[in-house]
Amino acid sequence: MAESPWELRLSVAGGVKLRAVLHNRTQTRQTYLYDSDLQPLELVLTAPSGQQIEPFDSRSAAKFDNTIYREMYRQAGPDSDVTLTEASVGPGHSLQWGPFQFTNLAAGVYRAAAAWHSRTNQYYDPKAKRTAVLKDVWMGTVTSNTVEIHVP
Repeated sequence: MAESPWELRLSVAGGVKLRAVLHNRTQTRQTYLYDSDLQPLELVLTAPSGQQIEPFDSRSAAKFDNTIYREMYRQAGPDSDVTLTEASVGPGHSLQWGPFQFTNLAAGVYRAAAAWHSRTNQYYDPKAKRTAVLKDVWMGTVTSNTVEIHVP
């Protein structure tokens, strides 16, 4: 597998606001697919006890079109950043991260890391009525750095 052109950076502000940025670390434009339903950014949240918190995945209770179209792919310029997701710990000690809901978080310091899985380079072409392939899409997994979230 080719080395990833991407770096995933996770940051936290004010102890409670998370931000995930996909950084194109090459000197050429890179094509990617990010969709919160079809190819979301996963968050690994670890409690102060060391136990990993399992989120509720809202996609499991929803019906949606899982067809990928060419226009869903985007490009990032050379040496540039793309914000994928931002979220804050909210009322009721909950965190909504894309389709993933972390609820009833007890007060304390949590560790968080993100993973983005680039799983496909295919899309449906409705004019040709067939699946097509984008050859310049890197596929693999990129993981972020780990940050601390402070749940009050």
